[in-house]
Amino acid sequence: MKRSLSLADSPTESRIEPPTGSRTESRSGFSQAAMTAALGPILLLQARRTARRTPRLDPATGADRGTVTGRGPHLRVVVIGESTAVGVGASWHAEALPGFLARALRERLRRSVAWTVTGRNGATARRVIRDVVPSLTPALNGETPDVVVVTVGINDLIRRRPLEVWEADLSELVAALRRRFRRAELLVAGMPPVERFPVLPQPLRRVMAARARAMDRIAREVARANGAIHVPMDPAMAGDRALFAADGLHPSPDGYRIWADGLAAAVRPPVPVPVTPAPAAPAVPARPRPRRPLRPVPAPAAPVPAAPAVPAVPEPVPAPARVVPNPVTPMPAAPAAPEPVRTAPAPAAPEPAPAAPAAVVSTTVRSIAFREPVNVPVPGIPIAVGLPITPKGVRKAQRKRPA
Repeated sequence: MKRSLSLADSPTESRIEPPTGSRTESRSGFSQAAMTAALGPILLLQARRTARRTPRLDPATGADRGTVTGRGPHLRVVVIGESTAVGVGASWHAEALPGFLARALRERLRRSVAWTVTGRNGATARRVIRDVVPSLTPALNGETPDVVVVTVGINDLIRRRPLEVWEADLSELVAALRRRFRRAELLVAGMPPVERFPVLPQPLRRVMAARARAMDRIAREVARANGAIHVPMDPAMAGDRALFAADGLHPSPDGYRIWADGLAAAVRPPVPVPVTPAPAAPAVPARPRPRRPLRPVPAPAAPVPAAPAVPAVPEPVPAPARVVPNPVTPMPAAPAAPEPVRTAPAPAAPEPAPAAPAAVVSTTVRSIAFREPVNVPVPGIPIAVGLPITPKGVRKAQRKRPA
């Protein structure tokens, strides 16, 4: 949305003030007082005409924070300042300085980048100290940034603030940010190439460009004194009209992209904060353990020579054992008649007279071998004529038996 208003924010600052002489103008390298005196009426007319014709653009819309995905932990970037910080000339913050700066840092450092932007359109360095710096704490949500980029100066130039006031205000702003973010990389953006601004006619453009160069030298000295990095803007980047927005004063999305590349090149890789280890507890001496006496290791035994092989001798086969029957206890006389012993047929003979009961010799006597002879009466043979009971003896007794 465009409105045909002035470049400033408030009605009291609704014009581009023409240059006036000052005792500090000697820093610009030539006497601007003489030029102002000679060109005063012309400069005043051009400044008023430029303020009426210059449209005022709204800041970029969308979220005031974002993330560009990469590798590793997030690199936190904060952009703080005036209209260029809040993206005047672009539609979205992703197409303005914060978004392009985050993408350029991701490509350069190969890391994920989380960006946050806070600022005021038309703010001078003094107003940034008063209104913007106190709002940083809620904007960051307790996070500590790794890179802080400050963009101020163009509104101090337009409103013709004295150079000594500019130096004091910028020094206070950079010192406040340094105290708040001690470990962050602090970048102070240089003054833009005013001599390339299409909105400014000559000789107003030449006079304002000389003052902008003087302010840029002061910014470089202030940054060095406070441990910050001054990043000058290359005048060649403003050589194309397409790099300016419709007002001819603020960058276009392409202009923001080229500016962001220059700022990203000045960012040094953050150094990891060394972690101090907690003091270790005092070591408790270990109780000595009693040592056991070492046992002597026996020397290895000398190898015993193997005995010569002896041919195996076949074991003798034992002879079959002779079975010796147990001695038979004489059987007691029984009243039953003894079984006659089967003998070879003989001529019939008269029955002998009955004799006294005698021991019965059965056929089993033939299979019995006695260790010593036993006197057993044989039927038909008197006991006195008894012979040893053996098979052979029985046969002899039968033969001697009377017919």
